Amino acid sequence: MYERSGESLEFHNIETDEQLEHFARQFFRVRVRDLPGHYLRLGSLKLAVADVSARGISLVSDKVTAMVLGDLISNSELVLDQERFQGLSGRIVHHSLDGEGNTVTGIQWLELNTLTEKRMEVVVENLRQKLFEEI
Repeated sequence: MYERSGESLEFHNIETDEQLEHFARQFFRVRVRDLPGHYLRLGSLKLAVADVSARGISLVSDKVTAMVLGDLISNSELVLDQERFQGLSGRIVHHSLDGEGNTVTGIQWLELNTLTEKRMEVVVENLRQKLFEEI
């Protein structure tokens, strides 16, 4: 926030909102919704991935709405292009509607080992670069 004082601007710190910081995303997400070959296998379900980051994904599916905020998933498999990440565990962190009225569910990965996290970061970065090449 700033106030105009004569001919100069004076800047003031804005008090931080701890609740807002809690909900702020720490990583960028890459949209893969319209690209084939990106899905989460959860038991017998194969769910389309809408977007992905190294720390989580969002799914567009009514099949996961039975899960509630905070529910845990385990032993899932994430497929991004040709890369497979198996044995993933996560937590449901949100349910929302997209602009078309579809249910979007956010999953945050839990307890990723360092190797898996680094592999995922590389894959997400490659997807991001592919998207920018298409623009």
